Amino acid sequence: MKKHITLLVLCAINLCYSQAPSAFSISKNSWLLGGQVNYSTNKDEDVTNTQLLIAPRAGYAVANNLVIGLGLSYLKTKEETDSDLQFEVFDTESNFLGITPYITKYYPITKALFFDVEARLSYFTGQTEDTSFESDTSIFSVSILPGITYSVHRKLAFTLNLGGLAYSKSTFNTKSSFFGPEEETQSEENNFGVDFQTANLSIGFIYLLH
Repeated sequence: MKKHITLLVLCAINLCYSQAPSAFSISKNSWLLGGQVNYSTNKDEDVTNTQLLIAPRAGYAVANNLVIGLGLSYLKTKEETDSDLQFEVFDTESNFLGITPYITKYYPITKALFFDVEARLSYFTGQTEDTSFESDTSIFSVSILPGITYSVHRKLAFTLNLGGLAYSKSTFNTKSSFFGPEEETQSEENNFGVDFQTANLSIGFIYLLH
């Protein structure tokens, strides 16, 4: 059973009930602050996967409804196994830091609702380890993500997307001692595709500075 806890959803519900939406305008020379804080946990039989993402960002409107900006990210994942098996079970933990320049175009639908398209370049670097191996990983990606932006105040809006078109290249430098003496290997992985699903749900916020 999957539990997805998003702190921003609780804030959105509270704000939607406390005040009606008003005009939200991204005009030229505006600054936008925002980001997301997501926590999720998923248990499948004996394995529990936990993820924490903290991703602040700042942007500048170079034209009406056109924003360029930069985001920073911290991602922590953990896989824990509960098992009565006799052989040794390893828990895995990963920590990543990332930087993401982006450009976003907003298309007004109503005074409070926008359709948006965002292009991103992302670079993540980090480490994954358990008691038998250690992997230094770097990930470069290019993505185009459509989404929805809904304002709950003239300066505050929430964003949502479910994925998009993406290309990524991952490089792994792994040290492993699972089968005896430590061995070091290098590998690469390339992925390209379109992926829209609820598992990719991303909810964030924007605070507008004029």
